[in-house]
Amino acid sequence: MSLHTAIVIDDHEDTVELLKLCLKKYCHSIKEVYGSTDVQDGFHKIQEYEPDIIFLDVMIGEDTAFNLLDNLGKIDSEIIFISSFKEFALKAIDYEVSNYLLKPIDIKKLVIAVRKVSEKLKTKVYMKELLQNEIELKDFNNLKDYSNKSVIAIASTAKIELIKVEDIIFCEAERSYTILYLKDGTSKVSSKNLLEYENLLVPKGAFFRIHRKYLVNLHMIENINKSAGNYCEMINKKSLPISKRKREKLFKFLGIA
Repeated sequence: MSLHTAIVIDDHEDTVELLKLCLKKYCHSIKEVYGSTDVQDGFHKIQEYEPDIIFLDVMIGEDTAFNLLDNLGKIDSEIIFISSFKEFALKAIDYEVSNYLLKPIDIKKLVIAVRKVSEKLKTKVYMKELLQNEIELKDFNNLKDYSNKSVIAIASTAKIELIKVEDIIFCEAERSYTILYLKDGTSKVSSKNLLEYENLLVPKGAFFRIHRKYLVNLHMIENINKSAGNYCEMINKKSLPISKRKREKLFKFLGIA
């Protein structure tokens, strides 16, 4: 099991200590938990300890978690918000937080949130190891060289897998990585970002970028649900949102504008 470090930042010391206790008792993937009760101290501790997971109250004294994150800039830590206020949840999405937990904290929800973050962190470590190995795909790594081929290559630390383009249901952006979901129910993680796959797959004619997070194989769409706010219902029963900016282009492409 991969062990992670965490920090809890909340202007109520009793909340900090209670959450630290719960994390140590119920979340066994966390080996060390730091605490802070103000933004400035929290800022310095994040820079010093570089925790894997940051638990942030939205309102911290006279300041906010959003200001803290803005000042930190780009960080590798996963963020979990803890708050008594539901109304900040939408804004939290813009900061790519991993979860938003309402106070009082439900232990079961806390454990699930940490488990999900732990999986994301393991994927990050895996991808870093992959990049450090500097696997050279040569022809397959050059998009121009194999843009007309019916397979794409995904490298792991142990092997290079060739994936048939026709087997891809959709691609999902996960920060700087991409997850490819396949017809056989499996998924593959690639170190390439979604834009690279868009440049690779869209020229093949069957793929369309419906959202900043999703690139879909049009042959894998069962229907477009317009009553629920425009979603692509895929053959694997996943519902993928179509952004307003992409909707008109998609409908025009499909000839239903």
